[in-house]
Amino acid sequence: MWEPNWVQGGRDILAVLKAAGATFLARHTSFEGRNAVESIKKALLNNGFSLVHVYFPCVTNFGARALGTRRPAVMYQWFKERTVSMEQEGPEVDFPLRTGIYYDASNSRPEFCARLRAWVAEVQEQGGKR
Repeated sequence: MWEPNWVQGGRDILAVLKAAGATFLARHTSFEGRNAVESIKKALLNNGFSLVHVYFPCVTNFGARALGTRRPAVMYQWFKERTVSMEQEGPEVDFPLRTGIYYDASNSRPEFCARLRAWVAEVQEQGGKR
């Protein structure tokens, strides 16, 4: 059975995670080494939930099933023709790969564990007053 991925059927995991409260979201292809590394660094420095989604050409499933070939050069060309930054107009292709920082509200909210510790302390303090 073939399972749909995070972007098929109009689903976009980055939009779902933004709506759920993530504070740093980015998407890159595996061919964008330096840009992907910079986004990963930003994600690690963020005190909120982060995701860096990286598209990569899987020769077994994607190449063979979607493109009808396992040749890396064909898949590389397919990716290259469709990759465009979030800010640019997309190429006129059936599946543009928008890459870059999708959403950045880094460190805009208290980190979850810090909030949890503060809440526990507050509950313990209130419990001691009874």
